[in-house]
Amino acid sequence: MKRKFTIVIMSCCLLLLLSACNKSVEERAEETVKVATETFGNETDTEKETVANFQMYVPKKFEVKDQTDEQNIILYKGNQPFILFVNPNEKTDSQLFYNLLKDSGDATIIAEKTFEKENVFGFAAVLESDDAHVELVANIGGKKMTTITKNKQMTEDMERMIEMLNSIE
Repeated sequence: MKRKFTIVIMSCCLLLLLSACNKSVEERAEETVKVATETFGNETDTEKETVANFQMYVPKKFEVKDQTDEQNIILYKGNQPFILFVNPNEKTDSQLFYNLLKDSGDATIIAEKTFEKENVFGFAAVLESDDAHVELVANIGGKKMTTITKNKQMTEDMERMIEMLNSIE
């Protein structure tokens, strides 16, 4: 009887410890926008591919699926779509997409951060989607990328998104 009681108590303690170590969506979102800020403006030395009418870095595991429209490109990482919109008429310091996000009122923003460097404006945002997923939005000037990702993947996916946006020439 003592042994069963000890096992139950230890199991409860272990469960509490594990649940305390798990980050909340809000904590992950804050970490995600911080990583985006750190990645913003970094040059990539990796090989670039021709996509539509420009050059860009496409990370491993990503595949360009639809580039028939020169402004809307869809990339996939497995079954997960990443939608890239490139507006060549917007300047590098354009805040159009940021203002649209803030004015929409449709989305619940969990975390967001703006950044500027050498006359280039960008932002990263994590939006509420469902219990297991969030929507990521990354923008640099007239280039914007969005995806819906699992909560545990948001930081890595945001970093790849900013890397791709940084690389577009």
